Amino acid sequence: MALVHDFVLFFTSGLGTPLTCRNDPPEQSRIGRQMTTAGTPDRPLAPLVRLALVPSVVAGLGCAAVAASTAGSEALWGALLGTVLVTGFFWFGQVVLHALRTIAPGLFLVVGLLTYTLQVVALLAVFASFQRGAGWAEQVSGTALGVTVIVCTAIWTVGLVVASHFSRVPLYDASGRA
Repeated sequence: MALVHDFVLFFTSGLGTPLTCRNDPPEQSRIGRQMTTAGTPDRPLAPLVRLALVPSVVAGLGCAAVAASTAGSEALWGALLGTVLVTGFFWFGQVVLHALRTIAPGLFLVVGLLTYTLQVVALLAVFASFQRGAGWAEQVSGTALGVTVIVCTAIWTVGLVVASHFSRVPLYDASGRA
């Protein structure tokens, strides 16, 4: 029976953290962390900031540095504008959806689709203003803007997938308030 009592299963998460499953109480477990069904309500946007927002801003600043060194100030402004557009639009959407999840979870899908639609329309309006406004073409490089938007969007998407993988969001309301 002692063999079963001391049996430890090691699981590794994506970051290599070992998880344990043993018969000892949680305070006596010396390896890893205990698996629970509880969410993390204390800082729910922290993984998103750490894994999506910060890498996107760093990538945008890297694009701005490369653009400035290769094509001048127009490319620098284009890359900076692309960084602000991507991070601003995506961050706004995530904050709205997080606030709605805690206030009215039943409207989550509808508001998520509406937010996405409004973001696409606003982005189209920004790009249409580039096409129609003559002043933008001399001050902002469209190529640097486009490349930066694509790079920051790809990095944001990967960061969002990784952040959602590590966030602890219950699939249903365990308190029975529904």
